[in-house]
Amino acid sequence: MCIDACYEHKLLVRILEMPEKNPIHLSDAIDIIRSRRMEALKAGDGGMKPGQSSWYLHNFVRYISDLGYHIELTGDEFEPVGGVSEIRA
Repeated sequence: MCIDACYEHKLLVRILEMPEKNPIHLSDAIDIIRSRRMEALKAGDGGMKPGQSSWYLHNFVRYISDLGYHIELTGDEFEPVGGVSEIRA
């Protein structure tokens, strides 16, 4: 499942609204979430409660912020697709 879809395609807005903390690249933040999700899936925790696999997708921005980071966008996160830029999350 795509993180952006969980945010009703408003992930970029949510990232831009993050309070400024320690900067982290989007790809590194995604790697953190991917790792936590895999740990939860291996443990059989696929639900929406905190610490469960689906929760990480739906709380991506909040979780990264709670870790003390804000996602710093450089423009490299966007890739032209059919003449339109799209986030690679």
